[in-house]
Amino acid sequence: MTYIVNMIRKVMPIDQLLKAYNQDPIESLREAALAKAMDWLLHRLDNSEGLGTIFPAMVYMMIVLRALGYADDHPRVLAAEKHLRDFMLEDHRGIRLQPCLSPVWDTGIAMHALAETGIDPQSSPIMAAVRWLRNAPSR
Repeated sequence: MTYIVNMIRKVMPIDQLLKAYNQDPIESLREAALAKAMDWLLHRLDNSEGLGTIFPAMVYMMIVLRALGYADDHPRVLAAEKHLRDFMLEDHRGIRLQPCLSPVWDTGIAMHALAETGIDPQSSPIMAAVRWLRNAPSR
């Protein structure tokens, strides 16, 4: 509990300072911070299937693009929309939305679950998964 109280005592003055600054920000500093943040985001977005291929991050990216004034037909907005559509799975039951595209994680987790069952590590499913993981792209 002491740790939490100490953290609050340290954070509160910073919070108050930032709130005061927010009332009258230095515009050039704000613009520089926004540009740096956008560069960081776009660097991670380019040549990817979305931000970490995780639904919430990708939705937030759409919000960011729209808040910064990107038009509906801008290539970045169109790519972000495509990435979101890729989460949709349609079958005889209708359309479902998967929370992420994580074949590498899912494969590793499935292998771990199989190992817990006592499956032979040299079995065909395990060896196929190992081969797939060795060749899977990682970023």
